[in-house]
Amino acid sequence: MLDSIVSRERSKIVECDCGSDSKENGKAGACRLGSCGSRNLRIYTGFTKGVDRLPERVCSGVLDRDIAATILPGTMTARERGRKVDGVGENFLFSCNVKTRSQDSILSGDGAVHDISADEWLEGVEEDADASKLEVDFQGIRAVSYATQAFLYVPCTPTGKKSGAARQDYGLIVESRTIGDTAVTGDELRQAVTDFAYELLRYNYRIQGCQEVRTLPSELPRFA
Repeated sequence: MLDSIVSRERSKIVECDCGSDSKENGKAGACRLGSCGSRNLRIYTGFTKGVDRLPERVCSGVLDRDIAATILPGTMTARERGRKVDGVGENFLFSCNVKTRSQDSILSGDGAVHDISADEWLEGVEEDADASKLEVDFQGIRAVSYATQAFLYVPCTPTGKKSGAARQDYGLIVESRTIGDTAVTGDELRQAVTDFAYELLRYNYRIQGCQEVRTLPSELPRFA
């Protein structure tokens, strides 16, 4: 169920060409596009000589480079990309992708607010649960982790919305995953993918202006 929610949001994104504004000079470039469809889209992209040469914080400052370097295998070249659809609430989607070009290994994640309760979200996340599933419920933040994926939920009524207007509840949902080869496996990979998702959640929580009075912890409890 969650995959269909995320797919619907992804389908709203119109791919735009950065053209001459994109940079391949070892630094994160910014392509600020005026309008893509009915909403503004910003794409941040950069190329480097390896994961360890990425900017200290990638995807426009969202992700700690060390997390990406832990997860992705060593490579001659790496690419980072952040995409943001401007707006608030269900009109806002932020995604972050880091890819090693030579080995085609990908670390990606996205976050958006949806009208969905924590229980319904959990039901969707657990629909295809396997033996690798672990859960954390900490200070109102729900996290479900699988071997190469992490799903996070926190109540979030975004700026401009009233909590009573939701069919159920407004919640910020973040998903992260790896595709292809990874440098680590097992508990270390699980933790790093969850840490990545949590950085995305903290960023989205701030940008959305969530009205709940909540100070997010610096990190979630460790799985091991």
